[in-house]
Amino acid sequence: MRRDADVVPDGKLIAIAYLAPYSATVREGTNQILTMSSENGAADPDDKLYMPEPNMSIDSRGYCGPVWSPDGKKMAAIYEGVLAVWPVSTTGEPLGPPRI
Repeated sequence: MRRDADVVPDGKLIAIAYLAPYSATVREGTNQILTMSSENGAADPDDKLYMPEPNMSIDSRGYCGPVWSPDGKKMAAIYEGVLAVWPVSTTGEPLGPPRI
Protein backbone atom coordinates (compact mmCIF):
# COMPACT_ATOMS: atom_id res chain seq x y z
CA MET A 1 0.00 0.00 0.00
CA ARG A 2 1.45 3.37 -1.00
CA ARG A 3 1.39 6.06 1.69
CA ASP A 4 1.48 9.60 0.35
CA ALA A 5 -0.24 11.02 3.43
CA ASP A 6 -0.41 10.03 7.07
CA VAL A 7 -3.02 10.74 9.76
CA VAL A 8 -2.06 11.64 13.33
CA PRO A 9 -3.16 8.90 15.77
CA ASP A 10 -6.08 10.99 17.14
CA GLY A 11 -7.36 11.37 13.57
CA LYS A 12 -7.55 15.18 13.59
CA LEU A 13 -4.63 16.05 11.26
CA ILE A 14 -3.27 14.79 7.97
CA ALA A 15 0.37 15.31 7.00
CA ILE A 16 1.69 15.21 3.43
CA ALA A 17 4.91 16.10 1.66
CA TYR A 18 4.32 19.39 -0.16
CA LEU A 19 6.47 21.41 -2.54
CA ALA A 20 7.44 24.68 -0.83
CA PRO A 21 8.61 26.98 -3.66
CA TYR A 22 11.68 29.14 -3.17
CA SER A 23 9.66 32.16 -4.35
CA ALA A 24 6.42 33.10 -6.07
CA THR A 25 8.21 33.50 -9.40
CA VAL A 26 9.81 30.04 -9.68
CA ARG A 27 8.48 26.50 -9.55
CA GLU A 28 11.55 25.02 -7.88
CA GLY A 29 11.58 24.42 -4.15
CA THR A 30 11.88 21.72 -1.51
CA ASN A 31 9.43 19.08 -0.32
CA GLN A 32 8.35 19.97 3.20
CA ILE A 33 5.48 19.06 5.57
CA LEU A 34 1.93 20.33 5.04
CA THR A 35 -0.59 19.57 7.78
CA MET A 36 -4.32 20.00 7.32
CA SER A 37 -7.38 19.30 9.41
CA SER A 38 -9.30 16.13 8.70
CA GLU A 39 -12.38 17.80 10.21
CA ASN A 40 -12.65 21.37 8.87
CA GLY A 41 -12.79 20.81 5.12
CA ALA A 42 -12.38 23.36 2.37
CA ALA A 43 -14.81 25.85 3.92
CA ASP A 44 -12.51 26.49 6.90
CA PRO A 45 -8.95 25.46 5.97
CA ASP A 46 -6.20 25.58 8.58
CA ASP A 47 -3.33 24.23 6.49
CA LYS A 48 0.14 24.83 7.91
CA LEU A 49 3.48 24.40 6.17
CA TYR A 50 6.42 23.29 8.31
CA MET A 51 10.07 23.03 7.34
CA PRO A 52 11.88 20.66 9.71
CA GLU A 53 15.00 20.90 7.52
CA PRO A 54 14.65 24.13 5.45
CA ASN A 55 17.45 23.56 2.94
CA MET A 56 16.79 19.85 2.42
CA SER A 57 13.95 18.12 0.61
CA ILE A 58 11.92 15.07 1.60
CA ASP A 59 12.58 12.41 -1.02
CA SER A 60 9.82 12.22 -3.60
CA ARG A 61 10.00 8.65 -4.89
CA GLY A 62 7.16 7.45 -2.65
CA TYR A 63 7.07 5.88 0.81
CA CYS A 64 9.35 8.66 2.09
CA GLY A 65 7.03 10.35 4.56
CA PRO A 66 6.04 12.20 6.48
CA VAL A 67 4.84 9.60 8.98
CA TRP A 68 3.55 10.23 12.52
CA SER A 69 4.80 8.08 15.40
CA PRO A 70 2.12 5.90 17.06
CA ASP A 71 1.91 8.32 20.02
CA GLY A 72 1.79 11.44 17.78
CA LYS A 73 4.84 13.00 19.46
CA LYS A 74 7.30 12.52 16.59
CA MET A 75 7.37 12.59 12.83
CA ALA A 76 9.73 10.85 10.41
CA ALA A 77 10.66 11.24 6.75
CA ILE A 78 13.46 10.33 4.37
CA TYR A 79 15.73 13.30 3.56
CA GLU A 80 18.20 12.67 0.74
CA GLY A 81 18.12 8.91 1.35
CA VAL A 82 18.50 9.11 5.15
CA LEU A 83 15.80 8.57 7.79
CA ALA A 84 15.18 11.68 9.91
CA VAL A 85 13.04 11.81 13.08
CA TRP A 86 12.01 14.94 15.00
CA PRO A 87 9.71 15.85 17.91
CA VAL A 88 6.44 17.62 17.03
CA SER A 89 3.68 19.49 18.84
CA THR A 90 0.05 18.38 18.69
CA THR A 91 -0.32 20.59 15.57
CA GLY A 92 2.60 18.91 13.78
CA GLU A 93 4.96 21.83 14.31
CA PRO A 94 8.58 20.69 14.71
CA LEU A 95 9.85 21.16 18.28
CA GLY A 96 13.48 20.52 17.47
CA PRO A 97 15.85 19.70 14.65
CA PRO A 98 15.61 16.36 12.87
CA ARG A 99 17.83 13.61 14.18
CA ILE A 100 19.50 12.01 11.21
